[in-house]
Amino acid sequence: MAGQPLNHKALTALKKAEERALWAEEDEEALSREKAALRLGRVQRAMQMKVDGYDYPEIASELGYGSAEAAAADVHLALEEEFLNNEQYSAEVLRMIELKRLNTLYAALRPGIERGNSRSIDVAVKVSDRIAKMTGLDAAQRVELLQLDHVNDEIAKVQREIAERRAAIENVVEGEIVD
Repeated sequence: MAGQPLNHKALTALKKAEERALWAEEDEEALSREKAALRLGRVQRAMQMKVDGYDYPEIASELGYGSAEAAAADVHLALEEEFLNNEQYSAEVLRMIELKRLNTLYAALRPGIERGNSRSIDVAVKVSDRIAKMTGLDAAQRVELLQLDHVNDEIAKVQREIAERRAAIENVVEGEIVD
């Protein structure tokens, strides 16, 4: 049969086999992408749960991890990836986590704030203060105070110099009158 031309039936079968192989490859790639997306979704949920204050055993149980260590590994990988993507220091990653927590708290307080609940409003103000401190919004006030302190020091210095010159002038004037 080698060297003989393929008949139509054999050619059709060969084309169908090639198509099935391509479909199988595409199906495998699609399945692989789907698994990766599901894993990414689970990793993101695990990280969000950690941000929300859950511990690793709770995350493992809720998301179907084999162990708390496996959940911790995924959360740490997600944090490292976020760190690498944001090109920030590890303290910055921790600050981002804390800010996400604070934003979650604030969002939970919103219904009480809208109803005018004074306790919700008080807690929201504290959360807002913490966010402002963490993001450096309060830093501008500190800079102004430092600048005012510097100005006050300069004013005091000039006042001392003026007093010293007056005293020197009075001594000279008195010295001339007495002579």
